[in-house]
Amino acid sequence: MAPGPEHIDLDESAPLADTIPGSHPYARTKAQANKIVLKVNKPAQGNDGSGLLIACIRAPIVYGERDLLSIPGSLEALEKKQTGFQLGDGSNMWDFASADNVAMAHVLLAKALLARHRDPTAPKVDGEAFNITDGERQRFWDFPRTIWKAAGWGPQPNESTRVMSPKLALAVAMVLEWLYWVFTSGIKRPGLLSRQQVEYSCFEHTYQIGKAKERLGLCACGGV
Repeated sequence: MAPGPEHIDLDESAPLADTIPGSHPYARTKAQANKIVLKVNKPAQGNDGSGLLIACIRAPIVYGERDLLSIPGSLEALEKKQTGFQLGDGSNMWDFASADNVAMAHVLLAKALLARHRDPTAPKVDGEAFNITDGERQRFWDFPRTIWKAAGWGPQPNESTRVMSPKLALAVAMVLEWLYWVFTSGIKRPGLLSRQQVEYSCFEHTYQIGKAKERLGLCACGGV
């Protein structure tokens, strides 16, 4: 939900995409939803038990149980024999989040909100946003290759990887999105090689989780 193609070690105070004209619609709507939810936060007044304590969890790409995108998408690329193609040089670091870590973060946040409701002097978590990741950064393209290897893939002898530079990939993506906008009246976007996919594949997306560790007691268990 942060603006721009690259997110380097961002914390929760980073500007949100809805404040930057031209940001991707997905990021803008996520940012707007974050603000709408936090605006509802209402600490109790007095001892009557009223009030509604609200907080937000911000996770990057989530994989694992009930994952409909990350692992299935990687396996689909393997099935289509697309393992020899890569966007960018592969050096960009990423933070991912397993479903286990995200689920645990929800439990910890719920407990912290209840503690705050009982004791206003407890660490402030209501009205706050928390980044949640595995706590172990890795190169973006290492993630799908780990999944491919688990599915039995291995690079063949003399197999080479075709690499498209970020500049060329972005140029192709912009042309495709413009063509889709013209011929579908802005209703559809490219399913393959969209600007968002290029930005994910080629640029760093890393986030600080110190706030969640300090206030929620998060102990990220690592991931793939």
